[in-house]
Amino acid sequence: MFRLIQCNSFVCSCYLSPVFTTTESSESPGGTTDTPTQKPEETTTTPIATTTTPLIPYDDQARINVKIKLTSVDYSSDLADKTSEAYMNLKAEVVDTLKDVLANKLGEGKFNILDVTFSKGSLVVQYELAVNKATATQTMNTIVSTVKDVAEKSSFGNFTVDPDSITATKTEMYSHYGRFTITNHQYNDNLIKEASAQYQELSAEVNKHVHAVFDSSPIKSDVVAVTKITFSKGSVIASYQLVLKNEHTLGELTQIMKYHLEANSGKIGSFEVNAESIQFSGTLNSNVPSILSIIFGVPVS
Repeated sequence: MFRLIQCNSFVCSCYLSPVFTTTESSESPGGTTDTPTQKPEETTTTPIATTTTPLIPYDDQARINVKIKLTSVDYSSDLADKTSEAYMNLKAEVVDTLKDVLANKLGEGKFNILDVTFSKGSLVVQYELAVNKATATQTMNTIVSTVKDVAEKSSFGNFTVDPDSITATKTEMYSHYGRFTITNHQYNDNLIKEASAQYQELSAEVNKHVHAVFDSSPIKSDVVAVTKITFSKGSVIASYQLVLKNEHTLGELTQIMKYHLEANSGKIGSFEVNAESIQFSGTLNSNVPSILSIIFGVPVS
């Protein structure tokens, strides 16, 4: 459904388990050797985070879409399947090469390589970078000149790149703040504590269900993230930030949510939702947080 993409690059999930240490063998007075023992180290179980923090905050991001042509690699149909071994291996090598090439000019931590796709002709690589919007145009020009320079010197890793094939376009990011009332959940104070298991479980559900709604909609390719999820009383009011790559009207977003609700017997995923409670406000401007606070009474960090 409306999964963010995030290629987030990659989203990793991990599970905490006891770590065992082995004591060294020691010889007892009777000449026998004690059996090594395993002792579980004390660990603190922490709820697994339900969302990943972007390298660059969404409010500060712009996206740059880049295309390059690899003349040393032939296209095959399995490269269209993002679960195939061929796709994953080639993607990993391309991403590693791009990181090596761009980090020298842009600096570590100044960009994030996201969705990577391959198409015919010899082999066209299209990838997206998240960069700081304040310097996006300068960064875009740097990316093109850097990759072209490396391609002309035949030093793009193990690949040969057509220097004249390199193109880049900038996409602005837009944020809309939405909310809806969940009537089959009861509010409690743990829902304002982001470290609590209850907050993490419910925010994960909100994230999943909102993605699902928009993933089945005509604007599914524009969704970047569902983030800044908060809860307040009455029964439970869920508020969130919806980050998009193209601008859409508040009415359009509201209609998508209400259409899904009507088509699914008054539910958004497992949530029973009051249709009249579905609201959106604001775009990616400096006054968005204040608009949100005035209309929804939601604090924005």
